[in-house]
Amino acid sequence: MSGQHPAHGRPKPGGAASGGSSTYSSGVGASRYRDAQVGGCIEVVVETRADGSTLVRSTQALQPFPLRITDRLEHWSQQAPDRTFVARRDGGRS
Repeated sequence: MSGQHPAHGRPKPGGAASGGSSTYSSGVGASRYRDAQVGGCIEVVVETRADGSTLVRSTQALQPFPLRITDRLEHWSQQAPDRTFVARRDGGRS
């Protein structure tokens, strides 16, 4: 299953099934990226109510999340204090 997304078996972006490239072209130059899982649930339960409204629910439970987005900033500043958070790339473009 190498090169395939574990949740649904389709090729992962940049995986072996798409040539194994880990770069993309934006017309300016190639940039590297790392694999990241965002979401992942592809199954839902659809409920149509008598009033015409439709509810769509994930079949997967919501994973734990911080109360405030800044909580993650605090967490990673403690876990990896030497890691760069925001930086300007060489080239001076704004």
